[in-house]
Amino acid sequence: MFRRKRRMGCFTKIILIALIVFGYRYAMSPKEINVEYISQYPELKNGCEVASLNMALSHYNIYTNKTVIARDYLKKTNIEGGNPDEAYLGDPFGRGYYCYAQPLVDAANAYLKDKGLQNKYYAVDETKMFPIKIKTYIDKNIPIVMWSTTDYGPLRKNGLKWKMDNSQIHEAYSNSHCFLVTGYTPTSIIVMDPAKGRQEINMFKFIKMYINTGRKAMVVSPY
Repeated sequence: MFRRKRRMGCFTKIILIALIVFGYRYAMSPKEINVEYISQYPELKNGCEVASLNMALSHYNIYTNKTVIARDYLKKTNIEGGNPDEAYLGDPFGRGYYCYAQPLVDAANAYLKDKGLQNKYYAVDETKMFPIKIKTYIDKNIPIVMWSTTDYGPLRKNGLKWKMDNSQIHEAYSNSHCFLVTGYTPTSIIVMDPAKGRQEINMFKFIKMYINTGRKAMVVSPY
């Protein structure tokens, strides 16, 4: 109990510090990157990660059908027993769950290499980055793929869990989601949600969600 309270206290401090810094640095003027919206539907029923990556690539005028990366570049594994840090769980076209940042980074870099663009752009895992780095990237005109939940609230477990190859237990979630962060205002974060379109999320709610979902993120960046 003591450890849990201490952990929650740390999260609260992170949120408060981030809000203070955000409030100070964002008070000057809002900024939004113009990014073409790409829906995950109808093809990628559970492929929000790939749709978000496609939006990030299109920002650099790198266009591809969203199904190409999902089919040919994204590493996939069985749902039960799989590790979302290593591969997508299931099938993004049908019965699928999710993956985290590294499989998406690997897919992006493999695609960039095949297109001869590996010396111009690269993908990097930014999991655990401090929230203020969102501003740093947006100010550099670099959108950020970030993990969230479908309703922007807490993660919900679906009751299924399994042992992964590293002997750790993974408890599956029913509402894991992914979107592209494209801007900010003094009070909100602007995202392109592949399931909902352009959204503005209250900054406090966004930071809390970002922390509670494990601070997962990745970017495609120019050299």
